[in-house]
Amino acid sequence: MKKTTFLIASVSLLIVMALCVGGCSSSGGSGATTRTRAQQALIDALPQDPGDAGKVTLEGIDSDGDGVRDDVQRYIVLNYLDSAKTRAALMQYAKELQTKIQIADSDEEVAIEMVQASNALYCLLYVFRDDSNLADEISTKLDLQVRNTNARWEASAKFSSQLVGQSFGGSYSEDEKKAKCSFNTDTMKD
Repeated sequence: MKKTTFLIASVSLLIVMALCVGGCSSSGGSGATTRTRAQQALIDALPQDPGDAGKVTLEGIDSDGDGVRDDVQRYIVLNYLDSAKTRAALMQYAKELQTKIQIADSDEEVAIEMVQASNALYCLLYVFRDDSNLADEISTKLDLQVRNTNARWEASAKFSSQLVGQSFGGSYSEDEKKAKCSFNTDTMKD
């Protein structure tokens, strides 16, 4: 009887262990992250995290010269690996958010930049046309990432204060929003 109980307990333990190897984590869900080769290539191509050095100036560090700070680029790619359209729309929007911060002292450039920033936001709304709440959530998270220092918050507030009383944008059709994207949304499958 002892051998049978021991055998049943051992087999049960082996079954539980085998199941956990395939997907258990301390939180009870699947802890493994499976990436495609394309996703891993995106991660491998990212610039290094600039850390605190990226927070010293308003401009931050853009080591690959793509117009988006390295920390922001890393945030976009690492959080939105599954969608090229989302990454492209967020990169377009991030460039404009950063530009708003960098030109906050230039009265003549503010209105022009606001049009560009509005275009980028309309592009993002087009990409998320089926879920405007998600578009709002994602754009807010990106905005917080871009304005990650007191100096950047202050510059952003200064930019916004120069817009008081001005009107930008309007109501656009889906095709008009799509046209505001700086990339071809039709060539991206996701």
